[in-house]
Amino acid sequence: MTHIIHTLKPPRRPEQSLNPFRSRNRSQRQGRVVTGTILVAATGLGLIALFWLFQPFQNVQAGLSDILFQKGAGASNVVIAQIDDKTIQEYQTQLTNSPRTLHAKAITNLKAAGARLIVFDILIADPSPEDATLADAIKQAGNVILEVAGTQPSGAAGDNRFLAILGPPEALRTAAFDLG
Repeated sequence: MTHIIHTLKPPRRPEQSLNPFRSRNRSQRQGRVVTGTILVAATGLGLIALFWLFQPFQNVQAGLSDILFQKGAGASNVVIAQIDDKTIQEYQTQLTNSPRTLHAKAITNLKAAGARLIVFDILIADPSPEDATLADAIKQAGNVILEVAGTQPSGAAGDNRFLAILGPPEALRTAAFDLG
């Protein structure tokens, strides 16, 4: 019996391929992938820049905001008590002579009517002899937010912070639930 011995050759590695263009094709393919990735990234960055500069959806956003915040579209449990021209004419003397006493009455009436939160959109910045009356009404209500105003913008673009705040006198500030 004769034995035939076969010698097994190891498999060829890709670089030993019979095709001399194979390694060049791979480097070309890698180059195309890198180029394509760069083009996609550049296109994306270009689109972001265009959207940032021209803001094409700003009108859409404004229209949607208008629809969302139409008169009468608010919550049924929110009441806005405002000072209109009729009120100014009717209470002219009180608003001129003792507005804080009138504000104190309004706060007391709103709390008695069941208001869970009272937001004062009137900046009361100067001290007055009537501050004690108003502070007492604010403290008794326990749910009054008083207005403050920023007076010195930080100056940085897009920064809504202020370096100085103008707010109510100390007696009103300490009586308030919060400032805003």
